[in-house]
Amino acid sequence: MARKIFIVSAFVSLLLFSGLASAQAPVWSNTLESDATSTVDGGEIVNPPSSYVPGSHGMAFAGNGSVQASWDNADVASIFDGIWDNDAGSTVDLYFRGDHWDTHSGDSGLWSVVDRFDGNDGYYIISVRDGSLRFPYKDSYSGYGEGPHLTGITLANDVTYRLTVRQYDTNFEVYLDGVSVYSDNTWSETIAFPQFNAGGNRYMSVGSRAVFGGDLQSGEWVDSIRVYNGYYTPSEIGTIPEPCTLLLLGAGAVGLLRRRRS
Repeated sequence: MARKIFIVSAFVSLLLFSGLASAQAPVWSNTLESDATSTVDGGEIVNPPSSYVPGSHGMAFAGNGSVQASWDNADVASIFDGIWDNDAGSTVDLYFRGDHWDTHSGDSGLWSVVDRFDGNDGYYIISVRDGSLRFPYKDSYSGYGEGPHLTGITLANDVTYRLTVRQYDTNFEVYLDGVSVYSDNTWSETIAFPQFNAGGNRYMSVGSRAVFGGDLQSGEWVDSIRVYNGYYTPSEIGTIPEPCTLLLLGAGAVGLLRRRRS
């Protein structure tokens, strides 16, 4: 029985972060259900205690103006180095929500990777500034950088959004709930992400802009982060199955195991 439960749990977990119809596998993902899951792959909770609220899929990492989950250079190297190919591009998919975007001020980091390098930092940041989506990217090798600030897109209070950001060569595109809301193919250089500069230090953060501050504020949360090494549309990476769908799939898996045993 224990073995059966383990197999079903593994089956459901696999579906959760691959998507029912997705042919793509994330390089890194985080369900953000609890401190145990939020610190997967060597991370730690900075400025605890943390808190979790109902999110897009189960629980979500909630902001309070100071708490974040953080990974140091060794963790980032363990997750990405030897796997990541800058020539393939990048896609980040996550869910977020806030209750005061109409009066929001300052920066609220959703997810980021930062390379701190002797004053010439590199970064890949997904955030909200003054109620608008903002995506600063900078290659610390050349000093090249771009930072789209989507002031023309109004975020509604108390609405859960799926945000997908993808970048490849000179192309950059942002999706909200599967719909393209920003596209630019005039970038002059491919961003090196999350490549390391000798002598530098990288940090990955959930709920913060890492070394630049700007933590999620009270009333805001982020959930279900997936990072892909490739230039994919939301439909190509697929949606995360809803909990009720996972329960049905799990029940089906139990039935299948019973039939095989009989």
